Parts: sequence; structure tokens; C-alpha cells
Amino acid sequence: MNGTAQDTVRDYLAELRYELADLPAAEIEDVILDVTPQLTEIAEDGESIAARLGTPEEYAAELRGAAGLSTVEPQRGSLGARFAVWTLAVCAVAAGYGGFLNEQLVSNDARFVLPAFAALLVVSWFVVGRTTRAVPEVAALTEVRLLGALRPRTDLTRRVRDYLVSLQPGWFLLRAGLAGFGTMLVCRQIGWYPSTPELAALLVAAAALAVGYRSRADRRWLWLSVPAGGWAIGVAVDLLARLPLLFADVTGYSGVPLF
Repeated sequence: MNGTAQDTVRDYLAELRYELADLPAAEIEDVILDVTPQLTEIAEDGESIAARLGTPEEYAAELRGAAGLSTVEPQRGSLGARFAVWTLAVCAVAAGYGGFLNEQLVSNDARFVLPAFAALLVVSWFVVGRTTRAVPEVAALTEVRLLGALRPRTDLTRRVRDYLVSLQPGWFLLRAGLAGFGTMLVCRQIGWYPSTPELAALLVAAAALAVGYRSRADRRWLWLSVPAGGWAIGVAVDLLARLPLLFADVTGYSGVPLF
């Protein structure tokens, strides 16, 4: 297959992946494997794939129908889906803020606010988790589709995205470690010492790792996986902010000239 045909197939498959993004990753890969030979044949014959099969959006809808997958028309007002997606966004930011404050949560006003965000997140998870149709409803929201339309779709961005996806297992492990470490610091500040903080850290790390891998096959788990990532990133920022102090403690150098 020449370079032009290969680029055409790759671009069409990338758009098709986007249109099927609400499905579990395993199902998307099965669909891609099934249709790639047909797309390749059409491109090698010099035909337009869109003229033969329709746009990626139209072909995705056809594939859904043929496979008996759920098809959700774009809609402006699904209150449950809109509540779930905005709660996810707010709670991810709140989790990041909580991770940054870390053990300061115990003596900070945020300790009264963050549990409310956690309660909202649990409610939104039940809204999304009640049925597999809920995730397509979220994907069909106007704001979600607009955000997806703004995403650059150049060859470079696709390569960067594919590379980042390949790093997911490593990120899941790192996130689990950071989330567990942040939890241990909070527990120690509360006074759960010496064994309970470590046990809590192990439980949180295991949960963060589990929901990460579950979210790859079932997008409903993103409602737990994304806030876990927010917490881990907040903890990482907090640790980076402490590095100068740690360096000063170890070396005795505070950044002030000695002479």
C-alpha cells in the first residue's frame, strides 16, 4: 500500500475511533481489526472511503446498528448525563486541590468542602453506572462533542496520543503510588499511626490501580479513575513544591549566599 493510501486509511480509522470512543476499548479494537482490510482495499483501488462507506460518523452509526451496539443521537438536555459529566470535571479539580493540600486538609477549611464533592462524585457514579447506555448519553452532550471537535487531529497529535496511550500502564502504577502516599500522609496527620496509615495507603493504591484498568474496558469507571488521577497529580505537585525544603534539610543550603 502506497503512502497516500496508508495515510488515508489511518486518518479514517482515527476518526472512526473517535466516533466509537464511548465503547469499551476491547470492542473498539475488534471493530478496527474487522474494518481495516476493507478500508485498505478501497484506498488501494484509488476510491474515496467516505464516498464508498460514508463519513466516519455515518459509518460508525452503521457499524453500531450491524453489531447491535447502542446508538445515541446528540441531545441538548439529558439532565442525568449533564450532571454526571460536570460533577466529574468539578470533582477531578477538587481532588487535585485536595492532593496538593494533602495533610493540611486536617487543619484547612477544605476539609469541610471536599467531602461534599466526594458525595456528589458517588452520586454521579451511580447515575452513570446504572446502565451501559449512560456513557453514550454523556458522549452525545453538546459540550462534550464540542470539546471533541476542538481537539487537533493532525498526524503529529495522533502519534502523541498513541504514545501517551502506550504509557497508560506505567501511569496507572505511578498514580497508584502517589494516591497511596498522599493518603498515608493524611492518615498520619489525623493520628492513625503506626500501622493504619500504611494499610490505608495500600488499599487506596490498589483501588486506584484497579479502577484505572477497569476504565480501559468500561468507560463508566472513569468516574472513579479520573478523580484518582486528580488526587495523584495534586500529591505530585505538593511533593515537587517540597523539594527545595527537603534539599535544604539534607544539605543545609537554603538558597541564601553564604558569603
